[in-house]
Amino acid sequence: MGSQYGVAGPGSGGGGGGGGASAPFIVSLLANPNPGTINQPVTFSAIVGGGVAPYTYNWSGADGLSGTNSSVSKSYGGTGLKTATVIVKDSGSPIKTEIVSINVPVNAGGRIIEVIR
Repeated sequence: MGSQYGVAGPGSGGGGGGGGASAPFIVSLLANPNPGTINQPVTFSAIVGGGVAPYTYNWSGADGLSGTNSSVSKSYGGTGLKTATVIVKDSGSPIKTEIVSINVPVNAGGRIIEVIR
């Protein structure tokens, strides 16, 4: 099993001040397992703090990764570095936006692959 790595957004948001006194809007991103293994799901999770709930999520990434929940899962059929990006918006006025990306290496699961040419 791989470990989890978090990547936090800068917390600056896309909106700016609003009349309310909400906590700073911060998005962290986790991938588990990390690294991934071919044909085994990797779950990406966005953890949100601050801003104004409810939040909306829009995921995109390598090999057709997409979704609109706080977490998405994707299995990859090939090795390499896979990227997941989430755009999270809060419902404050003005709306704040955070964009966070994470890279996850996907390997062959410990098998030795020999290429003969």
